[in-house]
Amino acid sequence: MGGCCSKTPARDVVLNGRHLKTLSLLGEGGFAYVYLVEDTRTGEVFALKKIVAHEEEQVEAALREAELHTLFDHPNLLKVIDYGVVAAPGGGGGGGPGSSGVNLLSAGGGVGSGASAVLLLLPYHRGGSLAELLGHMRASGVRFTETEALALFVSVCTGVRELHHHDPPLAHRDIKPGNILLNDNNCPLLMDFGSMRPARVAIRSRAQALALADEAAEGSMASFRAPELFDVPSDGSVDERTDVWALGCLLYAVAFGGVSPFEAAAGQSGGSIALSVMSGRISIPDSHPYSARFVDLIHYMLNTNPTERPAIDDVIDRARAILRDQLDPNYDPTADADESDAPFDAAMTALSGAGSLDDGGGDDDDFGEFGLEFGGMPKKGKGGKSHRKGKNNRDNEARDITFKEPGQEYGQVTKVLGNCRVEVYCFDGVKRQCHIRGKMRKKVWISVSDFVLIGLRDFQDTKGDVILKYYTHEARRLQTLGEIPATARINTAGGLEEEDADEEITFGLTTAVAADATERNDGVDAWDAIINQYEEDLEEAETFGGGDDEIDDI
Repeated sequence: MGGCCSKTPARDVVLNGRHLKTLSLLGEGGFAYVYLVEDTRTGEVFALKKIVAHEEEQVEAALREAELHTLFDHPNLLKVIDYGVVAAPGGGGGGGPGSSGVNLLSAGGGVGSGASAVLLLLPYHRGGSLAELLGHMRASGVRFTETEALALFVSVCTGVRELHHHDPPLAHRDIKPGNILLNDNNCPLLMDFGSMRPARVAIRSRAQALALADEAAEGSMASFRAPELFDVPSDGSVDERTDVWALGCLLYAVAFGGVSPFEAAAGQSGGSIALSVMSGRISIPDSHPYSARFVDLIHYMLNTNPTERPAIDDVIDRARAILRDQLDPNYDPTADADESDAPFDAAMTALSGAGSLDDGGGDDDDFGEFGLEFGGMPKKGKGGKSHRKGKNNRDNEARDITFKEPGQEYGQVTKVLGNCRVEVYCFDGVKRQCHIRGKMRKKVWISVSDFVLIGLRDFQDTKGDVILKYYTHEARRLQTLGEIPATARINTAGGLEEEDADEEITFGLTTAVAADATERNDGVDAWDAIINQYEEDLEEAETFGGGDDEIDDI
């Protein structure tokens, strides 16, 4: 059993009367660790963040982070369900029955000399962070459409606005893709409030200026940090527009490969990120699908003069105007906006099938475009053998992981038998001959070593049906969560056959659908309409290859 400062906490933890079983380590960074835990009474799973503190002021800072989370109830800000102070072994308070040797004081309790960590109980979301998604998309050679990028961005901005409108105003001070979580509905949640501070700070001495610069250097990523936090004025002030600068870097990262424009610039020149930020000069890739208004929005936020930089409300208004003009060119941006902004759906990339995969011939920054066109039918509908051979390199698509249910089992393909049959070694120890049914035959390749979800058959223990093929990153996540054995080897190969690598299917969105959705002035409905249209187009595209008898046997 690990001590309270170790990487692995006690197997069973009691937090304010809630008994939690530690399942796995989800991630770590700095002095914080995040675990997957289960409420032993209800079976509900959570994320448990443990912030290790060696001094009392570090404990106080961690408690402040927890308390800041409780100030807000907003769909784009991560909520804290519970929190408490952990006492070091031998510290005051004692373990008590059921505490597994770990003493957890009440959330409102004082911080004793033995306190060494703070636990934050958070909702568990399987979507991962935006940074993970952007890295995954870059590796796949796909990018967001302008509409998708703006919908994501506006959702994040509405969360930031909640901070800036607080009394007194607060600044997050560490906005970056790694601090944006995607929930189970792919809605972005701003998290990690450890760097949050009162937004408006008056600086009256060089000592104050240096202290603020040191605090910013410790609590925020340099490539997303505003220039006034590098060179803090000795007689001046900073305010919440430090976050607006970070949002400009964020929108650039969402559009152009997942990195800040200043990280990219410093990497190309071999120079300092600080000097790159102070210059304010950014480079927009020559080839991209975004409008001039979209690019201007990035420049609008990246003004090195903080007094001329826009406030968060101005940024939201401008982003919404661009987004709604795209959905309906006749939309009046001066009309009152609906406060329920469209949730971002990271799975849209996969649903549309419109992403083109980089065939390796392009520059890293010039990766495959997928766009949203109004009033068009599919530009390319590959039918027959050519389309079937390209069956669907979706190994990197973003979607919620499907866990097995009663009557199902995880397995790994050991042999391809032909006639739409494969041999699968299931992780209950049984080798089964499984049939690939229905539309799945048209949609995916199934090869040796692929991980699959099997539907078991009554009274036929050695037979089953393939329900789902897991993508490589999903298999890794299942392994991390202990769903499949740690000894199982995950094959990282995959992709379109070389001759099909440059083929793509793009899908259109009819103006009627967009206009009808926007007419309701409801961002959520508008976004759902786009998704529904993409799904319909995808279904149509999947029928281009003909009936089942035309599909090549596996």
